[in-house]
Amino acid sequence: MDLDSSQAPSAELPLFLHWEKAVCWLLGKTAKFPKNVRFTFTVRIENVALEILEEIIAARYARARLVHLERISADLDKLRILLRLCDQLGHLDHRGYERAMLWIAEAGRMTGGWRRHELGLPGQGGEGSRRADARSRGRAVLASGGGEP
Repeated sequence: MDLDSSQAPSAELPLFLHWEKAVCWLLGKTAKFPKNVRFTFTVRIENVALEILEEIIAARYARARLVHLERISADLDKLRILLRLCDQLGHLDHRGYERAMLWIAEAGRMTGGWRRHELGLPGQGGEGSRRADARSRGRAVLASGGGEP
């Protein structure tokens, strides 16, 4: 049975689908980076983003998922730092940087939820939690075109 490549199987993980979209977007951005940073930032950013995708796949099929989930978290942090440097050096426009941080933050939340599930821990607090309130304020600031959350 051949699957249309534009349609993901219904059993795909939400984290995989989210990160796949993020990688496509990110590869489009890094393709526009100046040639003088091709081997310093571009290749590293692309490799880390693709490694995250590979770790998500590995975690899905592994018995010991926590190792892969920890690698995903570490790679998300690496990517966050590399993109922050690109923003500071002017290789990535600030709006692109903000969007990338939203992709990464959401992937981090999904990874954290999966990790808590694997550890048998309860999920994050409800709607009234301080963290949820902070996320909502941050999204509102970004949506309004304001500064950092």
